[in-house]
Amino acid sequence: MFSSTFSGIDTATFDSNDPASLTLDCGWNEDIFLNSGAFAYMSHVQHFSVSG
Repeated sequence: MFSSTFSGIDTATFDSNDPASLTLDCGWNEDIFLNSGAFAYMSHVQHFSVSG
């Protein structure tokens, strides 16, 4: 789970021409394990991707 401080990010400073993005890089192993609630404090993320 991400820290609760992520929920306090000032989204007013975000560029409205770009979606707020989060990319997780799985690295050489290409595995990722996510628990329910992993993004609990990330409601401002508009685009999510996973790369391997």
